[in-house]
Order: sequence, then C-alpha cells, then structure tokens
Amino acid sequence: MEKMTEKEGKLALEFDLAIRKYVAENIRPEMEKRVEEGEFIPESMSTSFVARSIFDEVRKKFPDYVLKFSSDNPRNPANMAGPEEMEVIEYFRNNPGAERLVGYITIDGKEYLAHFSPRKMNESCLRCHGLPEDAPVSMLSRYGREAGFYRKVDDVIATDTVAIPLDHVDAALSSQVWKQLSAVAVGMILLFGAIILVFRWVVSRRLDKLTRHFEGAASQNEDATIAPVKDSGDDEIGILASSFNAVASKIGMLHSSLERRVEERTAELEKSKEEYVAVTNLTGDLIIKCDTQGRWTFLNDGACNFWGMSREQMLGNSYEDLLHPDDAEMVKRKIEDMFRTGRPIRGLRNRQKTPGGWRTVEWNCYPILDEAGKTTGLQATGRDITDQQKAEDDLRDYAQALATANEALEISNVAIEAANQAKSEFLANMSHELRTPMTAILGYSEILLDNLEREEDIEAAFTVKRNGEYLLDIINGILDLSKIEAGKLEIDRAACSPIKVVADVASLMRVRADGKNLPLAIEYVGKIPETIQCDSTRLRQILINLVGNAIKFTETGSVRLVTRLVQSNDVPPHLRFDVIDTGMGITPEQAAKLFKPFSQGDSSTSREHGGTGLGLAISKRLAKMLGGDISLSSVPNEGSTFSLTVDTGPLDGVTLLDHVSEALSKSNCDQKKKPASDVKLNCRILLAEDGPDNQRLISFIFRKAGADVTVAENGLIAYGFAQAAQDEGRPFDVILMDMQMPVMDGYEATRLLRESGYKGKIVALTANAMTGDDKKCIDAGCDDYCSKPIDQKVLLPLIAEYIKQNSQVNNQQ
Repeated sequence: MEKMTEKEGKLALEFDLAIRKYVAENIRPEMEKRVEEGEFIPESMSTSFVARSIFDEVRKKFPDYVLKFSSDNPRNPANMAGPEEMEVIEYFRNNPGAERLVGYITIDGKEYLAHFSPRKMNESCLRCHGLPEDAPVSMLSRYGREAGFYRKVDDVIATDTVAIPLDHVDAALSSQVWKQLSAVAVGMILLFGAIILVFRWVVSRRLDKLTRHFEGAASQNEDATIAPVKDSGDDEIGILASSFNAVASKIGMLHSSLERRVEERTAELEKSKEEYVAVTNLTGDLIIKCDTQGRWTFLNDGACNFWGMSREQMLGNSYEDLLHPDDAEMVKRKIEDMFRTGRPIRGLRNRQKTPGGWRTVEWNCYPILDEAGKTTGLQATGRDITDQQKAEDDLRDYAQALATANEALEISNVAIEAANQAKSEFLANMSHELRTPMTAILGYSEILLDNLEREEDIEAAFTVKRNGEYLLDIINGILDLSKIEAGKLEIDRAACSPIKVVADVASLMRVRADGKNLPLAIEYVGKIPETIQCDSTRLRQILINLVGNAIKFTETGSVRLVTRLVQSNDVPPHLRFDVIDTGMGITPEQAAKLFKPFSQGDSSTSREHGGTGLGLAISKRLAKMLGGDISLSSVPNEGSTFSLTVDTGPLDGVTLLDHVSEALSKSNCDQKKKPASDVKLNCRILLAEDGPDNQRLISFIFRKAGADVTVAENGLIAYGFAQAAQDEGRPFDVILMDMQMPVMDGYEATRLLRESGYKGKIVALTANAMTGDDKKCIDAGCDDYCSKPIDQKVLLPLIAEYIKQNSQVNNQQ
C-alpha cells in the first residue's frame, strides 16, 4: 500500500509539472502576444497561479493533501516555504543533479509521503524574477521591488510539493486512479474557466465543447479510457485540447503501466515464495515458522522428514506436542521471553520426539514482525546434534575421568616424592655410616705407612689403604648417580683451561699406565682455546673415568687422549676428547648395556677387571649436563674409541693456542701447596666427635702437628666445653664439629653457640656428602665444611689458616 501511495504522489506531481509546463510553454507566450509590451497579467501568465488555482479545487475533494508551490522568497505570501520545505530546497541546492525527491515529512504533527521537484530559474524567467529594472511596470506596481526578484539562472528558488497523508490512503489503487482522474477533470474545468474569462470573446463555443467533454471524462467509469478531445485549432484552445489529450494519454499509459507492474510484482512475489521453499528444501537443517500460539505455519522438507510426518499433518498443530516433557517448560519460557523482548534465541537445545526416538536439536529462533513492528510469530532453524551431544557428553565423562586420573597421579607423585625423600635420607644415612669407618681405615693406614719398616707390613697397610680408597670411589659414584637422578647435582661453570685439565688427568693416569707398561699419549689437533666455560671438576672426573677404563681393558698396545676444537655454522663450538685404546673391544650387544647404571659389558668383565658399572653411566649424564655427550665406536679384539664432547661456551675474545706448551708453562708457575707434614699448629682445638676410632685418629693427627686437642663425645658436652673456655678467657681457636652425634647433634650445638654470641671458628666434619649438606652446615652457623673421610693434606692447612684469622680477630679485640 505504501508503494501505491508513493506512485499516487508521483502521478500527482507529474500532473502538476505538466500543467506548469503547458502554461509556461503555450499559454504564456500567447498571452504575451495579446498584452502590451512591459505588461504582465498574473492570473493568466503565471504558471504558479494557474497550477495553484487548479489544485485549490483538487484540495476541496482531498482536503488532507498538500499540493503546494513553496518558495524561499515568493511574491505571494501563500507560497512561502515552511521549515520542512526549506530543508528540501537546501537538499536540491546541495545536489544540483537531483530532479526528484521522495520521502516522509511531518507537517503540523501529521506524517505525509511527499514528492518534491526543484524549481530552477531559466532565461525566460529573468524578465519577471531578475533585476527589478528589467521587470514589467505593472508587476512592480503590484508586488514592489523586493519579493521574487534578484534571481539567477539555475538558482533553486522553490519546490513543487505533493504530500499525501499516510492515514488516508485508499486500500485499492484503482480508487486512487479514479480520484486522480476526477482531480484532473476538476482542474481542467477550472483551467478552462480561467481561460474563458480571459478569452471569452474568442473561445466560448469551443470551450463549452471542451467543458462537456471534460465532464463526460470525469463521470465515466474508472476503468474506462479517457477519449481524446476533437479540436484541431492551432490557437490556445487547440493547444489546450492537445495538452488534455496528451495528459489523458499519459494517464492511460500510467494506468496500464501500473497494472502491469502490479501483475509483475505479484508474479515476482509468487516466484520468490517458490524459490524460498525450494532453497529451504535443499538444506538438511530444520526450517520452521510458527504463529504466536506455537502453531506451525511453515515447514521445509528437512523438518517433515525429521519428524516423519507430511506438511499437511503438521500445519496448524503446536510445536509443544513434540517437546520432551523435561524440556517443555524451559522452551516455552524462553520463547515467551523472545516475544516480549524481541531478542533472538541462539543455541537453544531441547529433545524432540521422532519416529526413531528422542533426538537433540539446537535451534536459532527469531521473532517475525509486521510492518508496525508487532510480533506475529517466530521463525527458526534447527540442526540435529544428537551425535554431537553424545560426543560432548563422552568428552565430559572423559574429562572427569582424566581429572580423577590426575588426582590419582598427584597422589602418586606425592608418594614418589616421599619415596625420593626416603631414598635421599637413606643415602645420607648410608653415606654417614660408610664414611665414618672409612675415616678410621684410611687415616690409620696412612699412619701405619709412616711408621712401618718391614716390607710385608708396609704392603699390607698399603693394601688396606688402596682398597679403602676403592670403596670410597664406589660410595662417591653411588652418591653422584643419586644426585643426578634427583636433579640435585649442580654444574659450576667457570673459565678453566682445558689443556690444564688434560695435563692433570695425564699426570694422575700415567702411574696406572706405567704399571701396565702402556704408553699414554696426549695429542692436540688444530688450535685449542686457552679457556672454556665449563665445570673443570666434572670434566676431569669424566676424562679420568674414560682414560682409566682404557688402561684397565688394554693389555698391549697403547692409550691415546686426543683433543680438538670442533666449529661449524650449524652448531655452537665444542671440544672433543677421543680416548683411543687397543684393548679387548666391545660388541654391539655389550655396547647397548654399557651406559646403564650397575651394568657392564658382560659378567666376565666384572669378574676379571672389577668395577660397579657406575663410571660410564655417571660420565654420560655429566657430559649431557656439560652440553655434550659420549659416543662409542669399537671393534672386538681391536680396540675402542670413546668420544666426549662438551660445550665451550662463547669463544669471542678467547685466544686459540697453536702450541699447548704456552698454557702448560703458565700452569706450572702456580705455587705448590705446602705438604701436610710440614704444617705446624700451636693452638687449642675442641673436637666434637662421638666415634672412638675417629676421636683417636683426628686427635693423633692434630697433636702430631702440635695442637692441644680436647675431645667432646656429643654436641651438648661440646657446647659446655666451649662456653666454659669462653668464660675462663681461654677460648678454643677452632671447634671441629661432627654434625651427627647422640644427645645433641652438631647443628643444634652450633646454633646454640651462635645464639649465645660465640664468635670463634667452627668447622663442620660430617660423613654426609649429599647436595645441600654443605649449605645446611653453613646455615647452622659453621664457617666451613669438610666431608669424611678426612684428608689431612686438606684439613691441616685449612685449620692453620683459620687459626691465623682467629688470632688476628682476637688481637683486634
């Protein structure tokens, strides 16, 4: 209906413009021929006057229509543009190419559908609307020199307006056409009446004829064709008749065109409906429409197939009939909310009754609105997600099971952590229990070697010492492996000389090689960095193990240690150490077990050569911690090559040596430490030690060096001795504190001493050698840490240094 109204307004505007054009192009030129030069008759020569006169009559039948010529500076105040028309005039000024404008406009609170056409100045209009001095005298005397003047060609000065009230639009286009014809007839009658008044002495008879024709046209049936006027004159009446015939013909064509368009549009709508149905049937999804009562008004083939019913069976029934009872209340509530708020529903899941049982459908629902914005129903698309829902449920169950498994894993991890803690505690206890007697075994064997004279006695003492050291190596290997597995072995990277490390290894291993009459060759290939960033202690430990194994398993031939720097663009620089022997070799089967803890090539190897199988396992793991690895190539009965690689760290600024003697000469310049036998002590030492053997051994070592030794059997006694000596003004120079003792251990005794203000030196002696034991002792208040079994070559110089420092502190006090 709105489009019909728009076309009706357009038709009225075209009729208005046709009248104006006719008056401007035909009547006015004829009138100018019949009036004196410089004269102007507004009622006959003004297009606006004639058009307004006609539409004044039209408005009698259509009082709510707005038919207006609106100007920004009219001569006739009735043509003054209101605010709404001024906006339209400004639009045409800002859009010079626009010829028509259709839109809604509100006048006096009432809404209209309006058609506008711009009125522009042309050359023929300047006579009356240009400068006042060019205008007819009669016009100046009637309108003055202000209104309507001072226009220029192409200026938009006004707009022709046809506005139709939307609330009075007729329901049928045919009625509108009839009304337009009636308006045309009335307009024509008024037009001819005006012309008769002007030309009554010329056109009365012919005008009567035209009038009767117009009246007949106005009274005829709305579907009838308007007959043309039979007048062949060339004067104004003939022109008017021709114009009427042209208008009547155009109205007829417009009527025919409108009917054709209505038919075409109806056909298009029908075709669109068919295409919509066809498209909806192509998808496998469910597409439905319902009214506000929930009754089906449309279903595509997918919906019918899903529910197993024909479209005829379903139309008019309610969607509630197919809802699962548990979902019905929820679905109804959500749809009612959508009708109330106008907000769509997305992802609505519910179960639907189908021939195959209950199926889960996910819906997207939208309200259907009429032209007034009122909700008239809903349309929705749905998808069968039963399988997806099952998969989601299974996934949720799996997630729950996984969470349960994670909880069990967490409990298991706690148990594993507890087991690791128990293992660490066991190793700590084992270390203490084994190292404590090892202190006595190794210490007394050294004392015996210094005092025995008979060769067989010396050999026996040396055998005890050698086997004690071997047992200590086994203990250290087990502890190293435990530290690595627990992630507690720390690598201390610092600048070190690889040449110095190789020289130290060669010095230690050459004694073994000489004992088997095997040459031990040290070779360097290419330039070697003067220093690398590495843990020299661990690097030395690996090389000693590799070279020691090569010597152990080689009876004839030689052992070589070859060092080279490997650099490439693909990997960071690294040092490679090849330990090459001519020994028994290793089979592939033996090599597969070689780097596993407590494993050797075969059982005969351990029987013939001894060993725990820990060395290579520890070495390989240490190599990886140093940024490298250990690899093996071997031929049975011909020999083996163990290749160790370690990361060098950045070599920027590091000197690359061509001759290793440069580095060896520097290292040989280092001062050798003073032998333990040369250390003399003149001091008082408190020894807190619960083991009788270790009491006698350590006391003997320090008394031999000249010290006065007081022995305390536990931490509580040691605390009392230390406090008493402090109170007497004769404090001990050093306290040697065993950390594990009965009654009160060394940790507690040290803490009590420090809390009481004791400032003297306390050195921890402990058989615990796990990672963190040294820090634990320092945190308790000890100044230093020495592990058992004690090495008097290390311990005596250390105590001598602390006594010197303690003396300096006492002198300052």
